[in-house]
Amino acid sequence: MKNTTSTIRPAMIRKAAAEETLELPVSLRTDTTDEFATESTTLHTASKPRAELDRLANRDLAKVLELGQKTFGEPVIPFTLDWVGEFLLGQNSRGPIARGLPTQPPVRYIDAESHRQGMVFGMREYQITLRTGDCRVINLIQQTSQKCPSFTRDVWLVAERQFLALYYKLRRLEKARSQVVAPLMQDSLRERLWKNTIGVLTRNAASMKALGVAIRRGMLLRGEPGNGKTMAARWLKYEAEKRRLAWKSISIAHFRAAQHRCEVGELLSLGSPGIIFFDDFDELIRRREENHNSTDICTLLNELDGIDRRYGTVFLFASNLQWNEIDHALRRPGRIDLMIEFTKPNVELRRQLMEIHWSEILRRQIDIPLAVSQTEGMSFAELEELKTLLAMQHFDEEEIDWNRALAEFQSRRTETAKKPIGFGAT
Repeated sequence: MKNTTSTIRPAMIRKAAAEETLELPVSLRTDTTDEFATESTTLHTASKPRAELDRLANRDLAKVLELGQKTFGEPVIPFTLDWVGEFLLGQNSRGPIARGLPTQPPVRYIDAESHRQGMVFGMREYQITLRTGDCRVINLIQQTSQKCPSFTRDVWLVAERQFLALYYKLRRLEKARSQVVAPLMQDSLRERLWKNTIGVLTRNAASMKALGVAIRRGMLLRGEPGNGKTMAARWLKYEAEKRRLAWKSISIAHFRAAQHRCEVGELLSLGSPGIIFFDDFDELIRRREENHNSTDICTLLNELDGIDRRYGTVFLFASNLQWNEIDHALRRPGRIDLMIEFTKPNVELRRQLMEIHWSEILRRQIDIPLAVSQTEGMSFAELEELKTLLAMQHFDEEEIDWNRALAEFQSRRTETAKKPIGFGAT
């Protein structure tokens, strides 16, 4: 059956509003019982004709419009949000504040077993700043059932005069969200990373070619997992593609398959200047005395040493190995020319992460200096996990308890460290 909401038009809403005295929809009442499950609320849609469904949908929506006008004091626009839009609104607004309807208080719930509480009936109010000024956005929250359904159970309301400004605000936020920000690392290291990758392939390309110098660099991003290597590679990929430089990511599986087909040379070829990223190659680039795969590393080295095919290429390796654990032949200049170390974030980087990259909702509810001091020794990945715990608290309870989230994180880390790994684990 076709969704009846899509058939609702403003003229139909105005007509429905003019023909009857508007009341709070039955599906929005807290005193709804089986006795109230009349023809206007019982939704056995398969047996109802299309005209009847349209009438019920318009009735519900017309009443919601009047409810919105009473709340805002001006005409409103009802709309729906997908999860991305709801996430962006929540990340960039003040709220939500739980409110009741004009004549009824909010109805909340308590789940003692899972230590959660929330709202099942009422309104969630957000305040977001637009170019036209502060904007109030309301989300109607209500339970539904088979006997008490609603065509408006997930409706958002905003003042009619601010709807387009809100729309363009969310569009800008989504566009900014799709961009990749520079990795959090020391400025001097980020500059070296840039100059030896994007810089080599753009600013210096013409002059180096005129001097007869091959534009070819080998870079190693080294460090323990979770400290920003992948973040740096993702940033370089974004910047390379923005400048129309080629980018290719190669895994061990890709290399093995190409080796089996005798096509490693083609795998390491680019049609234009760009970057080849070797992701998780530790198994292959480890010292031959330890991995017993001398054929693999020899094949890789022979292809890296190609001349014509490799002109205008930066080879970028990411590894968790120590420098002395990498095969000595790969460490020679001309293969790996520069290594950048990714360590756990220091005080300044942790402060930048929380002040710049954490949402305003989280920042308002935690003591940033205290949080920075209490996260000494954490990696970026661990800080991300801690942020997730805080966000879950906010969504479940509409408030944040930093000490409880930190204790839960430390408890999880302790349990993970103690848990046996392997076939003997129970």
